[in-house]
Amino acid sequence: MSTTAPDVAKALRVALAMRNMKRQDLAAKICISVNHMSRLATGSVSLQGELMNKVAAALDMKVSEFVALGED
Repeated sequence: MSTTAPDVAKALRVALAMRNMKRQDLAAKICISVNHMSRLATGSVSLQGELMNKVAAALDMKVSEFVALGED
């Protein structure tokens, strides 16, 4: 049985679509640059720790719910 790590960038894209929210709106809500948000959404920068907590809270989700969006 093999398990793959969740794709957090995918989770971010899915969550934004579910909330009908743009990257720049979420970036403003959690006080990061739009450029940084774009890098998070493409996976070129990892989303973890306190920033993941802020993202999940801003999306009105538990971290576990957010991460589950990136699982296959």
